[in-house]
Amino acid sequence: MTTFNYVDVYEAQGFLAAEMIRLYLESAGIDAKVAQESAGLAIGLTVGPLGLAKVLVRADQADEAVRLIMEMESSTNDLVDDSDEEL
Repeated sequence: MTTFNYVDVYEAQGFLAAEMIRLYLESAGIDAKVAQESAGLAIGLTVGPLGLAKVLVRADQADEAVRLIMEMESSTNDLVDDSDEEL
């Protein structure tokens, strides 16, 4: 039986946000899991320490996962127009 060490690669506010990152990573072939404090998950918190959800990946896939997340975040930022100019 093969066992893998998992490491944190992303912290999100709430389980749903972390789950979206997990799905994105899995679509790229990376084995990912989400972990959140059980009290925060049961209550449905998305803020504060109990609302923090972590995305975990196998240690041997961590570099690729971080690269994909950074690439996704930079492309998302390109879509946001912060100018105050009215259309």
